[in-house]
Amino acid sequence: TYTAALHLMRTGAAGVLVGFGGGSGHTTRSVLGVAVPMASAIGDVAAARRDYLDESGGRYVHVIADGGMTSSGDIAKSLACGADAVMIGDRGSDIEGAHQAGVDSIAVGYGFGEADELQSAQPTHIAPTVDALSAMLLGFVPKRHGYFITMEGLDGCGKTTQSDAVEKALRDRGYTVRRSREPGGCPISEKIRTLLLDVANTGMDDITEAMLYAAARAQHVRQVILPALQEGDVVLCDRFVDSSVAFQGGGRELGVALIEQINAPAIEGCLPDATIYLRLDHETALKRRANASALDRIEQEKAAFHARVEAAYEELAVRHAQRFICVDAARKPKEITDDILQALFTRMQTAGVA
Repeated sequence: TYTAALHLMRTGAAGVLVGFGGGSGHTTRSVLGVAVPMASAIGDVAAARRDYLDESGGRYVHVIADGGMTSSGDIAKSLACGADAVMIGDRGSDIEGAHQAGVDSIAVGYGFGEADELQSAQPTHIAPTVDALSAMLLGFVPKRHGYFITMEGLDGCGKTTQSDAVEKALRDRGYTVRRSREPGGCPISEKIRTLLLDVANTGMDDITEAMLYAAARAQHVRQVILPALQEGDVVLCDRFVDSSVAFQGGGRELGVALIEQINAPAIEGCLPDATIYLRLDHETALKRRANASALDRIEQEKAAFHARVEAAYEELAVRHAQRFICVDAARKPKEITDDILQALFTRMQTAGVA
């Protein structure tokens, strides 16, 4: 991290906010020796001011403690010349500090932090290696990543109604929203959708089904989701990989491990920032769905299948509690919407995108 930061500063880039632990004084001093305007988070703020601020050679450097990361004023002072900032850290607390300070973040995968810890902190970017970080810093100053929202639940739980409401609320707040769905979302994936849901294809093997869903998703991620996120848009998608885990892993009884293995190359680490799970028992959901329109191939499965899907969703909600927003979908639509928006905008504010 420090080497990449040095390279960045030597190229004359605007600035970088690096998370240093209390024991990294020597490296901190060497970085500050060539620093352009930069803020550094150091555990011992008093020692930092004595040892590093005075030795910065007259360059504008403002040192703050981890606890001071919540102060946007401190960050503003550090960037008085108008420089941009990015927090580079290997722990979840580094990324959370960036959110609180209102700056972008890069989580590095080669430090002390665990992958789950870093992912749950919702960094703007992830650099798995030193080379990846160097390329990222030397190639561009990261701009804020978009926000990926998925809507999940049993067929008939009200996803379309709630997606409409969430999209409107996001647009009313000024967000650029890319609405999509799975399977589908782009021409190739829509053709795969037709194969998957056609009631004439009752002889489709379970593994074939799972792989077709993953194939549609691979195209969708690369053609629609990632480009939209890279532009800073909010992506609102009706179903994503959690549906495969629930329907094929649970409903088809293929197991979570196999479905995750099949989908790993399809999503390449692209996971939702927030998943809205509309919780509704399978019997009520099926009755609602049957009253709406003709059932597709998956919806025509027996009640036992849908019961397994429901159970799989409940397991996902526990397993990914930090990502899932669970809402009781057995109520009036407006009550459901109000709960969704309150939780979602709180989540987005924490992530620094609201």
